[in-house]
Amino acid sequence: MSKICPNCLHPVRIDTHYCGYCGTSLVPTPRDPAPTNPSSSKQGGKVKAKSAAKMQRASKSGVIGRSWLRVPITLLILVLLAALAVRFWPEILVFLGQAVVLLKLS
Repeated sequence: MSKICPNCLHPVRIDTHYCGYCGTSLVPTPRDPAPTNPSSSKQGGKVKAKSAAKMQRASKSGVIGRSWLRVPITLLILVLLAALAVRFWPEILVFLGQAVVLLKLS
């Protein structure tokens, strides 16, 4: 079983105290009481906006970070298709020949 790091959104083991990818503490901390001063509430809004922006960047970097995997997988699929085409080339030619004959007859 695993859980997701709230900072970088990578899976981490349940029994860990820090994320192995970004180093964020995974131990819950007690929340601060609600601010009573209006100036501190503005500051809290800035912190929330910063953390939301940080989460958005982390989610984007996660998608971009995994996109490098698409190229090798695509190349592997193309190589496998080419190998199948080479292996079954005589059967493919017979099938195409029969298809051409059927098209000429109709």
